Amino acid sequence: PDPGVRQQAAVALGELGPTAAADAGKALLASVEDDVPDVRSAACEAIATVRPADAGPVLVKAIRDGDRFVCASAARALAATGQKAAVPKLTQALKDRDWAHDFRPFRGAAAASAILRLAPESPEAKTAVDFLRDRLLNDERSDSYGTRAAGADALAQGGPAAKSAEKALAKRLTDADPHTRVAAAAALFRVNPDDRNPPAAKVLSEAMTAPDPLVRLRAVRAVPDRGPSRDGFLPQLRKLKDDPSPEVRAAAATARERIEQTVP
Repeated sequence: PDPGVRQQAAVALGELGPTAAADAGKALLASVEDDVPDVRSAACEAIATVRPADAGPVLVKAIRDGDRFVCASAARALAATGQKAAVPKLTQALKDRDWAHDFRPFRGAAAASAILRLAPESPEAKTAVDFLRDRLLNDERSDSYGTRAAGADALAQGGPAAKSAEKALAKRLTDADPHTRVAAAAALFRVNPDDRNPPAAKVLSEAMTAPDPLVRLRAVRAVPDRGPSRDGFLPQLRKLKDDPSPEVRAAAATARERIEQTVP
């Protein structure tokens, strides 16, 4: 069939998740070898939810795919399916391939994030944190093509395992890009959940009133699930029930409910 049809079929199977038919997993694993990169990428993303048996070797091969988006999708799928044996191969994927693949090192960021999810206490996790800090978070280009925010997002996946990047994350609280500021604040609350971190809390509070609805949405979604600063966001989250963006209103309602359920 048409490549677009094959891609949508993979997406549909991914939405079914583990309830997909028994032979769906085999079809997805075969689609990782498709001639079209978009189909391969969609198949990897679907594998993350369908979780077919024997996915590990197929996904490990895919992290060396010629298309960087397929590489990133494969890395995410390896993390989602708990493929700890893939950590050495994911570590190799941190190495740059060429400018076309890595002028924005998102391929490596996906591999690093997967390492932090699969083996947060391992020596490879330190390598992953160093990569995310040095290659993404510390990208000093005035227009970093989103790499600083992506680095902060990936470090957040590591939680306390990314504590060595805390100082670099704190530096990004004053970044010129609002998405980077919010991503850094969110990561700091994940890296050190017991810290009130007033500067990070201030960044999130200010971002909830930003003109850009995408910044407001990111800030709301960054409200920590636990920790001493969490309850302090309730007044602002309540105000957002009248936000002009339906996405912001929905996210704020979810965050309010999550906090109010645990407030004594």
